Amino acid sequence: MSNLSDVMSNKVCLPEKIPVDWIWVELTQVCRPKQWKTISSSEMTMSGYPVFGANGYVGFYTEYNHVDET
Repeated sequence: MSNLSDVMSNKVCLPEKIPVDWIWVELTQVCRPKQWKTISSSEMTMSGYPVFGANGYVGFYTEYNHVDET
């Protein structure tokens, strides 16, 4: 479980330039996107497992919705 300061302290590092030997592919060529259980804002808690939505971090929930990293 985490709290907001743990979640917000993680930095996202993007490369300044994309390597020339990389290619663009459709997301579905490298993974199988899935819609996980939707957690409403009324179900959110003050601590627990971080919940992320389309725009990033949205809150915490008491349980995780999948076992393997996705």
